[in-house]
Amino acid sequence: MFKRQSEIIKLMYLYRYISLICTSAFYFIGVTSHPIGRKLFIIICITLSSVILSNLYIKNIGDTAHILLLISIETLGNILLLIPSGGIKSPYVWYCLNTILIASVELKKRYCWANLFIYLLVANWISQIVLTKKPYSFIEALNNESNLTLSFILVTTAMQLLAKYAGDIEKESRKLSAVVGQLNTANQRIRKSMVYIMELYQAINLLSIQNNTNQVLELINHYAKKSTMAKTVLFYSITNDQKQLIIDTDGSCEIEREELKAKLDELPGRGIDADMPINMKFYGKEFLLVFVKSSYIIYGILGIEIMQQEDVDEYMSIVEQLKILSGLSSIVLQKIELENVNARLLIAEEQNRIASEIHDSVLQRLFSISCGIFTLARQQEGLGRVQMNDDLQLIRNSIRNIMKDLRTTIYGLSWQKEGTDNFLPDLRSRINEIRSMNGNEINFIVNGDPSQLSVFKKKSLYRIICEGIGNAIHHGKASKIDVTLEVWPTETILKIYDNGVGFNVENARTNGRKGLGINNIHQLTYSLDGSIRIDSEPGKGTEIEIGFPNNQNYKEQII
Repeated sequence: MFKRQSEIIKLMYLYRYISLICTSAFYFIGVTSHPIGRKLFIIICITLSSVILSNLYIKNIGDTAHILLLISIETLGNILLLIPSGGIKSPYVWYCLNTILIASVELKKRYCWANLFIYLLVANWISQIVLTKKPYSFIEALNNESNLTLSFILVTTAMQLLAKYAGDIEKESRKLSAVVGQLNTANQRIRKSMVYIMELYQAINLLSIQNNTNQVLELINHYAKKSTMAKTVLFYSITNDQKQLIIDTDGSCEIEREELKAKLDELPGRGIDADMPINMKFYGKEFLLVFVKSSYIIYGILGIEIMQQEDVDEYMSIVEQLKILSGLSSIVLQKIELENVNARLLIAEEQNRIASEIHDSVLQRLFSISCGIFTLARQQEGLGRVQMNDDLQLIRNSIRNIMKDLRTTIYGLSWQKEGTDNFLPDLRSRINEIRSMNGNEINFIVNGDPSQLSVFKKKSLYRIICEGIGNAIHHGKASKIDVTLEVWPTETILKIYDNGVGFNVENARTNGRKGLGINNIHQLTYSLDGSIRIDSEPGKGTEIEIGFPNNQNYKEQII
């Protein structure tokens, strides 16, 4: 309290000692009727009491009861001092304003005016009766010293106004101090955020060029630990049958991996809707966990060890950092997944191209050579023809064997000719993984020949189907999803139906709230020069139908 009101206390100190010095000097010089010994005794007594009371006031600033007691004691002492030193005409009457000043600052207004009334009653009225030995009424006493009385009233009013003004300034000062403290805290957080943003920028650059999933998971742990300052960071990959747990710790605690895996497997909310971080205790350590996922698949669980947080803002900052890292990780992992699918599709397309070239050039040439040699053998006459025929027959047989081996190679390269197309197996594998993760009934039917589609169209279809299933599960709360893919020579048609909660298509279009998944499907459809139709009503599920043309100039068929 003393620190908060240091300026007011300095003002009271200053007035007390200035008034003490001035009034003592005027009393010592001006009052000639009192002997010097008496003057010195009064001056010494009032000086000692002033020093003692000043220290007591400082120690009890803010304690109303004690301040009131000290003011009462000092008022009584001042009254006893005023009567022998001249009453209302005593120089010390101005020193008495100290109690009025303190009462104005520390007490309510009524105590301040009561203190003034006591002084006027005793120092003016009673002291006049004692000193003049004449019976004055209280009104007569005030009239006798009306100017001085008015001065006291005006000074008291000014003190109260100044005290109120000083109190208002003090309140504003406290508010300003609080704002400055908040600004300093915000400045520190901004500095931390800048460091975190730089770390995140570096992480994005490194993660975006990674194609190895294990390296990506290790980098995710590294930057999660670096940005959150956590002692232990873990990533539990759950996208394949062989679940993988990666832990980055400073060695302060030993972690049983198998027990931790079992604990993570039992986590509630392990579904596509798990958006909020989860708190989990393990061997006395508390972990904050968040799911790394896209709209249709969960890649894993990212977690950090947290301490008992007293600062709620700091805790929420860590939560936000973890969620941002989770989103970044899901984008990178989805990118790797799509690039792997794209790579397999490109390999298949290149195999098909090579097979087509071999079939159209080498195989046809060998066949022509074989026919020419056979014709030459039939036209030969004369001696030596038997031997020549035998030789030519041997050549013909060799060429036939070459054709047979080459045909076998062609069939192995081309997924059009008894080979394997990775598009449908990859898509079915992803659908089976989503089905096992979420427990939904997902039916996938294919009509026609998807092998005639280009790699770009296959990749776009892969993303559209995954997004559509993810939306049906995440937003539609569907339990059953039917996916039908029809690939005809001139057109491809994709239908996705779910029995979920549905939504108002017109309202979503008008309000611009289609959602990220629907927007992605629209963009992918437009990139295929296709059209999209969405039929949905609240409570009646959703049906998405997409159609796009198949280019006639794109040829992968081997003749």
